[in-house]
Amino acid sequence: MIRRIAPLAFDSFGVRSMATFVETDDLKVLIDPGVALAPVRYGLGPHPLEWQRLDEAWEAIKHIIRTSS
Repeated sequence: MIRRIAPLAFDSFGVRSMATFVETDDLKVLIDPGVALAPVRYGLGPHPLEWQRLDEAWEAIKHIIRTSS
């Protein structure tokens, strides 16, 4: 039985990713644990808020890695 599905980083969160944590009664899986920004979009580099979201998403991924073993 699925206990938890946690989206950690997605495009709608301000970063390029689909990092998802899935926990069942007997298994924990981290799917696509990466995160990135578009280097240039519409001729513009990443906004400071995008850099902030990148850091926050990466910290969320690292937290799940540390605490889910």
